[in-house]
Amino acid sequence: MLSLAALEPVAGLVAAAQRVPALRAALRRIAPVLRPTPPALTGDRDVPFQVRTIEVDALAARYPGAAGDVFTGIDARVGVGEWLVVDGPSGAGKSTLLSVLMGALRPASGEVRANGVPLPDLSPENWRDRVAWCPQDAHVFDSTLRGNLLLARRAGDAPTDAELRSTLERAGLARLVAELPGGLDSRVGPAGTALSGGERQRLAVARALLSRADVLLLDEPSAHLDAPTAEDMMTDIRRSSRDRITVLVSHRPADRRADDRIVGLQGPAGAVAAEAREPIIAG
Repeated sequence: MLSLAALEPVAGLVAAAQRVPALRAALRRIAPVLRPTPPALTGDRDVPFQVRTIEVDALAARYPGAAGDVFTGIDARVGVGEWLVVDGPSGAGKSTLLSVLMGALRPASGEVRANGVPLPDLSPENWRDRVAWCPQDAHVFDSTLRGNLLLARRAGDAPTDAELRSTLERAGLARLVAELPGGLDSRVGPAGTALSGGERQRLAVARALLSRADVLLLDEPSAHLDAPTAEDMMTDIRRSSRDRITVLVSHRPADRRADDRIVGLQGPAGAVAAEAREPIIAG
């Protein structure tokens, strides 16, 4: 028995040694992910006025260390009051395109310009103030309605109660605020569990609208909502974003309008862009 007990550590060492080649292979596969990502914006230029145009020329995107592009050859232009709608199957690069537009990922080739200025030439701090991103599953903090909305701006630029109520009305939440005993100071629970799914999404949209951003990036804002709720929310968003540039990622054909500019992503095979009222088929 003692001899068998003494052999157990040795057997463990042998088993561990046998796993070394597999561990080395795994480390080689994940090494590109662990490398520091180069900054996408390294310039010091500011956009002095409202962002009135975003132009995309022959754009391709690739994550650091990846073997190939997520998509290639996107050309598009969108201005104030216009919507660029991005659709395509899962994995085609819709959220990747938003990452490039928000300045989180440097293009593999091609260019994105804001008011004619290439994004890499812009100051990261300035561009962050110009863009508001509303992800598909935007986080709602265990705080109050007011606390969640105040995150939209810097500490020295806090919105007034009138601004908060106006923005909530534009996002379709005026009735909710009126019905809650605490009004703006009502708590929403961990991850917004005191709210319905539609209310949580509208709160996230309200946070984006409350920002002073010129560009709204909306990633599947109507996902997980029933059709009537999604339709009402998208109508409210369109009404509230007429003075901004809006880029929408959506699978729902009902989220589109006839005058939208559309990018249809299909993967890394290639991309073709088109003007308003025409589909943009992108690879």
